[in-house]
Amino acid sequence: MYEPYGLTCTQACAVRDLVDPLPPSQLAVLLECEPSNVTFVVSRLVSLGYAERRPHPTDRRSKLVALTPRGQEVRRAMLDRLSAESPLERLDDEDLAQLQVLLERVTAHDRAAAPTGV
Repeated sequence: MYEPYGLTCTQACAVRDLVDPLPPSQLAVLLECEPSNVTFVVSRLVSLGYAERRPHPTDRRSKLVALTPRGQEVRRAMLDRLSAESPLERLDDEDLAQLQVLLERVTAHDRAAAPTGV
């Protein structure tokens, strides 16, 4: 899905997550990786022309990472391809409703077991 665009999995996830401009630290949280790794991810996206670093509008010490128009095209293409290749596409409405009930049941158990105050 992401190889045709010259991206690693982490870089593709960054493109997916850059719906709006974000500080690199926030992108690191979304990607669940170290901020130092985000530096390399963003540098690669910039070199491919998919992203740019912009000044932060309220904090002149900070930068924001934003997709370029080309990056937005790549994001749309990856998401379209992902949804078109989804195995869920083969399910009818009744099957999807049943799957939703089952997933809610499983995740409700996980939520009930999760520690509070975290």
